Amino acid sequence: MLKALQRLIIWLAQPVEAGSQADPLAHPLIERMTERQIADLPLAPDARKKAGPNACPA
Repeated sequence: MLKALQRLIIWLAQPVEAGSQADPLAHPLIERMTERQIADLPLAPDARKKAGPNACPA
């Protein structure tokens, strides 16, 4: 039991790896864009599918 807690503490202390899932806006090309260019980016095509039929349309 103590070994499991020790492993958990070590795992929590490790830095988070920066991957594509960590921050989608951390891509070098997006970091160079202006706020207006970022606002013009298309949303994910499946954003409405995840919300479901009972979601607020706003």
